[in-house]
Amino acid sequence: MNKKALDRLHVFVLGLSIVGWAVLFYSLLVFDQARPEMSTVVTAYFDVPLRTNWLGQIYTKLEYLLWFCALTSFLNLLLNGYLNLTHKQRMSFGIILLFAVSSVAILMLKIWQPVLG
Repeated sequence: MNKKALDRLHVFVLGLSIVGWAVLFYSLLVFDQARPEMSTVVTAYFDVPLRTNWLGQIYTKLEYLLWFCALTSFLNLLLNGYLNLTHKQRMSFGIILLFAVSSVAILMLKIWQPVLG
């Protein structure tokens, strides 16, 4: 692989990493909108009505975002592995962390299948 193509592959891998982390942070915002509201002493005292179930459409959006994040980071791991084998580049810890976090989040959502409202 020539130097120009290698530089483009590095930029693509960096772009994938940035997109993956941005999608993960956005999925945290979506998680906050989809989850049930927390009951506290104050809400119980004032009888504030709370939503006790997950919102279905937002939960589905959260799942899609996490799957996109996991697939993006997996593709990034494959490309980083190729760069590591052929050009002695180092493996990025951030990509491994991104893949682990998004995979665990998907597993936790699947294990604790919420009651959708």
